[in-house]
Amino acid sequence: MSLLRTLRLPDPQPNEAASGEAAAPTLRQIRDAVRGKLEGASRADAVEQLAASDYPNKHRDLEVLLDDESAPSRLRYLAAVSLARADTRAAHQILLRATTVKDPRVLAGVMRALGQIGGKTALDAINNVGPNVSGSARAQAEFAAILIAHRLGLDGYAPRATAPADVLELPPESGARLRIRRALMTEVERSLVSLGGRPYGIELAEHPMYEFRCDRCSGMIMLNRDYTDGEALGVLRRRSAIFAIGALRNDTLGTYSVAALFLTAPSGAGDKIAISVHLTNGDRVFGGEAAISGDTARWTLHAVRRLGAFPIRAEGEFKSGHLAIGDAWSGTRIVHQARPALLNTDSVRDLRQHSKRG
Repeated sequence: MSLLRTLRLPDPQPNEAASGEAAAPTLRQIRDAVRGKLEGASRADAVEQLAASDYPNKHRDLEVLLDDESAPSRLRYLAAVSLARADTRAAHQILLRATTVKDPRVLAGVMRALGQIGGKTALDAINNVGPNVSGSARAQAEFAAILIAHRLGLDGYAPRATAPADVLELPPESGARLRIRRALMTEVERSLVSLGGRPYGIELAEHPMYEFRCDRCSGMIMLNRDYTDGEALGVLRRRSAIFAIGALRNDTLGTYSVAALFLTAPSGAGDKIAISVHLTNGDRVFGGEAAISGDTARWTLHAVRRLGAFPIRAEGEFKSGHLAIGDAWSGTRIVHQARPALLNTDSVRDLRQHSKRG
């Protein structure tokens, strides 16, 4: 039932073990595990399996867990973000009601889910919650508002502009070239099936779709179908948009999951488009812009400064709904925050001996 994990069931009965085959969990067992009624089963795994299932009333089981104040925060958080996968009217209402929860970790999950599937009503609710919370809940509320506004084409919710000091410069012709090509149809279909439905409220285009690969990872760049026709550039000059999604490939399972969102917004009196690429938790990973000349936008992207980032530079053109990727280069990983040196075994032994003498 799940592409990701297998629910560990209680030890089988002797006659079941003799068969040599592990029994697949039933829907009833998964639902019981979500509610904590199946001893020995992982509730977190069960929530993921239930969310990935076709069970039409799964949102009700997730609602029970989300509302259960005695459940661990991490499980309630997982229930909230899993409701976004249901993407039904009932799931929306459950999440809207949950904007009053007090647990900041759970509230962060609610905000994150509303950012994925919410509309104008959700945006109003987020605007009421955001100023009154702090930490991860506030960060998720702010990013959720940005996502909804870009999905709806609303002004006033642009991400912070990328300052020149934030850009990780990669000199021309340096680093390793990123391998980007048109995706094979088999991978196009596999990625669409893996993501399912309308992730982040947009329909993904089958053509064009781009497959990328480097030493660190592989995946897809998947365009919003609304911006793959001849009028796309004109629309992007007028409104904010979720232009594309970046999906990472699990090479072991052959599945894909959303990893990044490409956001665009008009800039520079209509002759430029600001580009901001964020991880699904809101962290910005790339910044850039597209300069418009006639019916063509020439775009550039650079990695931005953050812990564990590495320089990337990419450029190309966008014309008549067609994204052309020219050069793309990747540099060496860098870390921007000093970390304490690890103690070796000799140092640990010396510290212990000094402590005993003291």
